[in-house]
Amino acid sequence: LERFFDIFIQVCTGLEYAHKMGVVHRDLKPTNIIVTKTPEGDRLPKVVDFGIAKIEDLGGNMQMLTQTGEVFGSPAYMSPEQCQGTTVDARTDIYALGCVMYEALSGKQAFAGHNIMTVLEKQLNTDARPFAELNLDREIPDALSSLVMRCLKKDPDLRFQSSADLKQALVKTRDNMLGAHTVQIGSKKFKFETITSI
Repeated sequence: LERFFDIFIQVCTGLEYAHKMGVVHRDLKPTNIIVTKTPEGDRLPKVVDFGIAKIEDLGGNMQMLTQTGEVFGSPAYMSPEQCQGTTVDARTDIYALGCVMYEALSGKQAFAGHNIMTVLEKQLNTDARPFAELNLDREIPDALSSLVMRCLKKDPDLRFQSSADLKQALVKTRDNMLGAHTVQIGSKKFKFETITSI
């Protein structure tokens, strides 16, 4: 979970910058988040491949790339509005990032199928299975589960409304979980908050 938060909080920072510049990625997926290392050895995720990004306010010759009715992206990570070829905005990237986070936590795609049409139908009409139903080898804390599921709401108005909001929620969830996290020292387990206070 420490690695999860480390990576996705930084990804939100990158998306926040892109969205402020009027760029919607539209193809967020695991292979478009590259994790490198800084010279100090810290993880440094980078969002790559803006090849089908929607660039707002360009108009003119760029308009043909962003027409309503055109569908771009990877079906397993596409928002319902993107599947329908309707207007997309930053909340489309939040949905896709929710799909990536779901997969990072569970090892399973939130919306999988045998063919593209099956996946698109699930994106439009089926909710992701709760983590508790997946028989995972570890429990996903309720607060983190709720956060990811909010990203995956079919209605964009019910998702986080910006990557800054999502980042803030990730930081708060991480900090709350860290306080309740247990650390094993030798044969004994201690709450992290106890060690911190000592």
